[in-house]
Amino acid sequence: PPGGGEEKPSTTARFKALLKEYGKVAVGTHISLALLSLGGFYAAVRLGVDVGSALRAVGLDLGRGGEEAGSFAVAYTAHKMLTVPRMGITLAVTPPLAKRLREAGILAPSSAQKHEPSKSDKEEGQDL
Repeated sequence: PPGGGEEKPSTTARFKALLKEYGKVAVGTHISLALLSLGGFYAAVRLGVDVGSALRAVGLDLGRGGEEAGSFAVAYTAHKMLTVPRMGITLAVTPPLAKRLREAGILAPSSAQKHEPSKSDKEEGQDL
């Protein structure tokens, strides 16, 4: 790459690493966002919002037949078109959420955060 810098990992690669590191928290966050996305689009379509026009305004198109499709089909298509941005939100939200859950005692500390006896603890004969 120009400038000798390293290539930034793809969103998918970063998402896979997030799943490995945060497990259930990452899955729960992503599923929650997906349900909010799909439910929000469905509610918008049912309330008469022209989702197709809104998506075209940001450079996305439902494609042929999108306007004639049923409410759920339009909502699902719009939801799927925003998968990558949803992954980005999951990447941003999961670490601070996991930190808060750990601080509240709801989530066990990660293996990296578990305290291993230090050299001074071992010298003093303390068992932790």
